[in-house]
Parts: sequence; structure tokens; C-alpha cells
Amino acid sequence: MSILKRQRQPNGVRIGREESAEAIVEKIRDGTFDVGIWNSAPNIENCYRLIDMFGGARSSPMFPVIRDIKVDPAKHSSIAESCAAHPLHTDGTFLDIPPEYFFLQVVQGDDGGGGASIFAAIEPMLVSMPEELLSALRSAQVAFGRFDESRGVFDSSVGPVVFTRHGSGRLGFRWRCDDQVQPQIADARDTKIANAIEWIRDYFADCPLATIESLPGDHLIVANDRVVHGRTELLAGEESTRWLRRVWIA
Repeated sequence: MSILKRQRQPNGVRIGREESAEAIVEKIRDGTFDVGIWNSAPNIENCYRLIDMFGGARSSPMFPVIRDIKVDPAKHSSIAESCAAHPLHTDGTFLDIPPEYFFLQVVQGDDGGGGASIFAAIEPMLVSMPEELLSALRSAQVAFGRFDESRGVFDSSVGPVVFTRHGSGRLGFRWRCDDQVQPQIADARDTKIANAIEWIRDYFADCPLATIESLPGDHLIVANDRVVHGRTELLAGEESTRWLRRVWIA
């Protein structure tokens, strides 16, 4: 079993494990868990099983539906394929509408014992933010690009950091701020969006984190609007055989 802190973390992250895929999907969707863990064979069939339970996967011209994530020694700055630690972020920030959920299937861990997943809750951050800064996140237009080693930052999507999902009416959130991609203000709309971005950056730099050290067979199902996530350094470096499969849920 994974080594993890159980239940609600000091910063509000709700983590849980269930023995069945059906139970873990239900508890992610109803908000019982922000991060759910189900352990089963790390194969393609189980990826499609989870996709079917959620009602479909998110397609993207950039990536296959089921993306293999491995270390590429030629990529020193990639947020997915380098061996460096990954700062806190949400997935798909460069898409017009980021995925509401995603999951990671752990096929093989880092040989050196690194690569732990880290999480921080979004809601406590928004609740503690001054109202004028939260209002800025809802209305100002901010660009988040996609980074590639050979092309730099491109394919930027422009929209509010905090948005409402059509259909469900649930709150959405997008965030990435690291050495490669930073939020770029496209239209401040007379708000204090620069202060809001700085406020979020400072908050996530100093907030308590939930940590999960996964083993092969763990499927981490994540609510992309409720937690930001990152990863510790791969201690095996460029020789690491860590292998994940990632799926964005529609």
C-alpha cells in the first residue's frame, strides 16, 4: 500500500483509499475525496475502465488520451519529463477549459525512491484571499502557455484564473507559475490581478502540503479544481525508470 497521510490534511486536502474503482470514483465526484487512491494492475485496461466510469476522457491535439510519462534525458525543464521537482500547478492550464479531473496510473516508481506526489488545497487559499483580489481572479484575463524544450512557451490560453464550469456550475481554477511558464496578464480589466497573482504565489510557497508516496498499481484520481499538485525530485536522476500513465477526464 502507499505511504500516505490519511483523511483531511492540515491544509485541507481530503485523501482516501478505496478497494474498488467504483467507490473511489464516486467519492471523488461527490467531493468526499480531493485525491482518491485505488490499487490494481497497472495496465491499459484499467485506464479505460476508469475512463468509462467517468463517462469519457478529454482529447487533446497535443497528447494522446492515455499519455505515457517517463524521464527524457534531453528534457531538463519539462514539467512532466524531466527528473527535477515539479512546482505546484493544475493540469491543462493552456487549454480553454482545463480538465475537471485527471488520474495517474503508476506503472513503475523511481529507482531512487523519489518522485513523491505533493498536494495543496485550493479552497482554503481562495477563502483566505481578500475579496478584491478574488474578484480580480474572476474577471481579469490571464494567459497560461504550454512549454516545450524546443519551442519555448506557445499555445497560450487566455481566460480568468477562477471560472465557473458550464453545466455543473462548479468553480474552476487554473494555475501554473514556474521557471518556464508564468501567468501573463492579457487584460487586467481595472482589477488588482497582479496583486492577486503575487498573493497566490506567496501562499503556495509557504502552505502545508499533503504527500503521497505511491507504489506500482496505485491509481491517483485527482480533482483538478480542488487541489494543486506537484512532485519531488526523482532521486535516480536521468536514469530513473519511473513510468506513469496520465489521463485527463472530460
